[in-house]
This record gives sequence, C-alpha cells and structure tokens, in this order.
Amino acid sequence: MVGQVEPKDLHSIEPISYRRNKTKLTLLLLSSLMAATVCYSLISTTRFGVYHDDGIYVSTAKALAEGAGYRIICLPNAPYQTKYPPLYPAVLSLIWTAYSKFPENLTLLTLSSFFATVVFLLLTSRYLRSHEYASEGQVLAVIALTALNWRTMILATSIYSEMLFALLTVAALHAAEKYERESMRWTNGIALGLLLGLAFLTRSSGVALVIAVGTYFGLRRRWRQALLPLGIASLFIVGWAAWCYAHRTTSEAANAAYYTSYLGDLHSILNSLRDQGSGSVFTGILTIVTDNLFGGIIVSIPVVCLGLNYDSISQLNGAWLALSVFLILFSFLVIAAGFIRHCRRGFRLLHIYVLSYLILHLFWPYASYDRFLMCVLPFLLVFLVTELEVPISLIRKIKSRKTAARIDVIFVGLALFAGISFLAYTYGSGIIRTLGTLKAVASHAAEDERLIQWINENTNPSDILICYRDPKYYLYTGRRAISFSWPKQGSSWEGQQTLLRRIVSESGGHYLILTSTDFSHDYDEQLQRDSLRALVDENRNLFTPVFTAQTDGAIYRIENID
Repeated sequence: MVGQVEPKDLHSIEPISYRRNKTKLTLLLLSSLMAATVCYSLISTTRFGVYHDDGIYVSTAKALAEGAGYRIICLPNAPYQTKYPPLYPAVLSLIWTAYSKFPENLTLLTLSSFFATVVFLLLTSRYLRSHEYASEGQVLAVIALTALNWRTMILATSIYSEMLFALLTVAALHAAEKYERESMRWTNGIALGLLLGLAFLTRSSGVALVIAVGTYFGLRRRWRQALLPLGIASLFIVGWAAWCYAHRTTSEAANAAYYTSYLGDLHSILNSLRDQGSGSVFTGILTIVTDNLFGGIIVSIPVVCLGLNYDSISQLNGAWLALSVFLILFSFLVIAAGFIRHCRRGFRLLHIYVLSYLILHLFWPYASYDRFLMCVLPFLLVFLVTELEVPISLIRKIKSRKTAARIDVIFVGLALFAGISFLAYTYGSGIIRTLGTLKAVASHAAEDERLIQWINENTNPSDILICYRDPKYYLYTGRRAISFSWPKQGSSWEGQQTLLRRIVSESGGHYLILTSTDFSHDYDEQLQRDSLRALVDENRNLFTPVFTAQTDGAIYRIENID
C-alpha cells in the first residue's frame, strides 16, 4: 500500500526516538542534581545580611508575626513599610509564627525561596511548551541554563522576593493565554486577576505585567473580556497605593525616602543629580534612562545570560578586556536577533511582557543591577537558544549538499562548538566562584558575630546603632539601628561630615559600627570605606573607639552631637 510504513522502518525509528528522549531526560536529571547540590551547599545562615534587602524582609516579617503591623521595626522610629509590597514578608511571617526562634529559623525562611524556584522552573517549562514558545529541546536547554546560573542559585538560597515574584509572573502569563484560549471563562478571568494582583503585591514592578496583559488583549481587540482580570488587578494596585498614602512617613530625615518610598528615593536621586550639575529633572531622568539602557540592558542582559561576573570583567585589561567587551556586545546582538526572529512568528504576550518589563526598569536608577533581570532570565534565554539554533539548521542544510560544502560545515560547526564551550565554561566557572565565596562570607560573618557579641554584652537594649547592615544587627541584638548613607566619589569632605552628623543627630545614635565589608555592593566601595574611616579618625571628639575586632571591624561610642 502506498505510504504505508514497513515494520522495519518502525523498528529503525523507535530506537532513535527512545534514545533522544533518554538523552534529554538524562541531561535534565544531571542538571537538576548539580543545581540542587550547589544550592544545598549555599544554604547557610552566614550568608544572611550580605545584602540589605533580606534583613528588611525578615524584620518586617517579624513585625507582622508579632502583631506590630507592617512596619520597619529595625529603624529607630519604626515607620510603616510603604516601599516594599507586603506579600513576601507576609509569607515569611507565617514561617516566623510557626517557628520564631532566630537565627535558627533562617534556614526555613531560606527554603521558601528554594521551593519557589523549583515551582518557577516547572511552571516555566510548562508555559513555554504548552503555548509553543519553544520546542521540547529548547525548553530543556532554557530550564537547565536557568537552574545552573549562579545568580539563580544565589536567589534560590537567599531571602529575597525575586523567586516568588518570578513564580507568580509565569503563573499569570500562563493564566492569561489560557483565559484567551478557553473562550474567556469568568473563573479563569478571576484567577488571572488574582495572580496579577499578587504579583504586584510581591514586587511593584509587577505593574509591567498588568500593562503587558492589558496590551495583549487590547491588540486582539478583546477589551471587554479583559475588564474582569484587569479590574481585579487594579483593586490590588489602588489598595496598596491608598495604604501607602495613608501611612506615609512625615519624616524628612536623610534616609527616610530610601527606606519608605520608591518615588521619594527617586526624587532625592534626581535632586542629587541636579546638584551635581545635570540640569533639569528631565535631564536627570534622561541620564538615568541612558545609564540603564547601556548598563541594565546592553551589558547586563548578555552578562546574566552567559553567567559572567562583573568583578571578573573589571579586573581585565588590554586585549582581554577588549575581547570581553566584543563578546558581550556580540552576545547582546545574538539575543536581540533571537527576539526579533521569535516575534516574526507572532508578536505575543511573552514578547510584550519582556518589553514592558525592560522599559519600566529604564526609569529606575538602580535597574543596572543584574538582580532585576533574573525574573525574566528564562525568556531571555529562549531568544538566545532560538538564535543559536540557526547555525544548527545551517549545518543540516549544508550537509544535504555535495562535497564542496563540507568546509562550510566544518567552519560553522567549529563556531557553534566554540560558542557552546564558552557558555559551559562561564557557567561552570560561575558556580565554582560562587562556592569559593563561602569561606570569605563565613569570615565576614564571624567578624559581625564578634561585634554583635560585644554589643549584646556591653550596651543597653534601648541604645541605637548606626551601621551598614542595620536590619541584621537589629535582629541579632534587639537594638534598633539605621544605616549611614554615603555620597559617591566626588562629594566634598565637608558634605560627608554634614551628612554623617545629620544621620547621627536625627537617629539619636549611641554607637557607630564599622566593618571590613561596608559598602561591599556599592560603587567605589574601598574609597567609601577609607573616606568614612578617615572622617571618623578626624572627629575623635565625637567618636570614641570602644572595641576593635581582630579584623577591621570597630565600634565607636558616639558623644553628644548638637
């Protein structure tokens, strides 16, 4: 019979298909096992407080669990938290309520991020496959690369909101396309609205998701059906905005805007840029957008997708630095080309969301940080993998030709092999480097431990501390604390003195704590540390040394400052 497949053909096809599936499953299991092993090694209480955000999340979770309200109870005046939305601290507060012994409960609090990461990866795999954004092989590569990215591992083993936000985002994207496909059932519309609202209550950047979903339905002229989910999501947004307005702080302290308001923080940054000679507010915004376009998109997207480290790049010079810059720019062009190629198949919700998310962060002064991109990393990798399949397709086409094309096959194959090998190297070295930091982190935690012990033994519970990692010191000592905000390079010596005096005076601080890792995630960190220590040494009539750790850590008693 014409077109009938003979049994021998079936026997030759089935083993190939079986071997391919077996290979994919093996690769998935190996990558999952490797990622889980590294994450297990990274889960440690010594890493808590390395950044500032995790301490803020835990202190607000503690406030919620103990009935103090949604407040930043680590600060001297315990203002309401009107900067970070409350969902993630609320989740942490449930864990704190069940097991309130600190710091023993840090492991449980950290595991919430790990489980959120696992669910996020599973949902992403399902979303990309079920809505045909990627083939099965592409999805496997994307999930493996996301799981093995050292930045993902850091977030999965830390107390940050990114992984819960990423989970809710993918769930909302999946629900939105399901809502459209299934004739706009009202139950799906309610579920979509709730997911959009919960994503926004996890991170304010969730507004980009609401905008993307609205745009998606608008382009399909289905505004009427979109009213239900968008209306529900709007209730969350308006509710949070109203709560923030009703509980806004009236303090005009130096650090008030940084702790309690995104808009207030942005306003103070724009004023600072204006004072430095940038001109009008519009010029300041243009400066922020330009910096983020280059640092947050053109540079950070390939750096994050390739698993590179900023510090490693900054240590290069000469030809190696030039080569690194070329590879970063070339990789950005590859990802951008993959995005365009993907859009040509149909401009859909995923593309709209990635664009709206990136455009929103162009206007935020801290958006050049790589953390902002981790919530969309799998989608960026989809575009990278899409474009990398072009040379694979080219090789297949060339191989179907005659002998003259074999040189082309070899050339394209070598280029593809070099690219994949480079990707494997950067991911592997990123994991090794991350594991290698554990010893240094433990050493820094030991320094904090010695300082904390002295504070617990020699100060009063009512004393106020001024230190870089104020929420961490509050949680370990019970003493309220506030951070010293510090100008970047170029600020005058007199301006630094005035700022420190203002912070001390406004907070009523009793002790100033300096460590060897202050400003460790800021620009010109060593310059800022040296500047602060020099300022303290120049004002020994105001800062009396009372304890010095074996490292550079030191505690100063603050004398009366008018």
